[in-house]
Amino acid sequence: MKELSLRELQLFTLDILKDVHTFCVNNQLNYSVAFGTLIGAIRHQGFIPWDDDIDIVMPRPDYERFCQTYLSDKYSVKHRGNDKDCMIAFARVYDCKKTFVKEPIPWCKEPTGAWIDIFPIDGAPISQEEQQQQFDKAKKLWIKAVKVRQTRVAHFSRNLSIFRNYKLLNRKVRFLNGHVISSLLDKHEAIMRLVPFGLTPYCMHLSVLDAKHPEVVKTDSMQRFILKPFEDTTVMVMEDYDKILRVTYGDYMQLPPEEDRVGHGVQGQVKYYWKD
Repeated sequence: MKELSLRELQLFTLDILKDVHTFCVNNQLNYSVAFGTLIGAIRHQGFIPWDDDIDIVMPRPDYERFCQTYLSDKYSVKHRGNDKDCMIAFARVYDCKKTFVKEPIPWCKEPTGAWIDIFPIDGAPISQEEQQQQFDKAKKLWIKAVKVRQTRVAHFSRNLSIFRNYKLLNRKVRFLNGHVISSLLDKHEAIMRLVPFGLTPYCMHLSVLDAKHPEVVKTDSMQRFILKPFEDTTVMVMEDYDKILRVTYGDYMQLPPEEDRVGHGVQGQVKYYWKD
């Protein structure tokens, strides 16, 4: 198999995004590119040159309807609603016909090709104290789930006692049976859904929690969208993108140091290949 170059990966996942965009427009579903993809849309009118993934967000009601109704003749959607073996608290639209992905920590049991990530946006409590509490509870479960996923790549060691190796074996078996990860994700998703989207003036993203503090924005910011150029097409962007990006990234128009200009695949050793 031939490995995809960074540009080939970008253009391939861009085609997935175009497919999702068309489906959302035709079915009156709200979405916005997000995180590094949103910075790319605003700062570069396309991909950040070294970025190797695409992220979008949807208000929970739109997310649920998308997951239940998305149809494509080229791509598939996977989430815990249609696959309990899915080991992430969000959805992925992925290819299985033309590409193949090798990754050290799998997110589902079956092999897949390249994907884009779709994150739900949920309601947030009004008070900052309650927002922090909800964030902390979700993050604790998220960290545990990540550790369980990493168990699969742990190896037995002569430097560990028989008891420690036995515990490692037990964790591997429980992981392979799916009981631990499924239970953790069920609890995580229950916390994500505690406040229905639109019930309060605030909302936040809780499915991936590598931030130190809750990143809370106004609910109406996730209800108004505009089109922005992205590579050779246009994509939906939150109208208040500047306020939202500054909550997470500060001066997002400033390029990071050169040593930080690496994609997620480089950091996690995820490899993308063309199928033979």
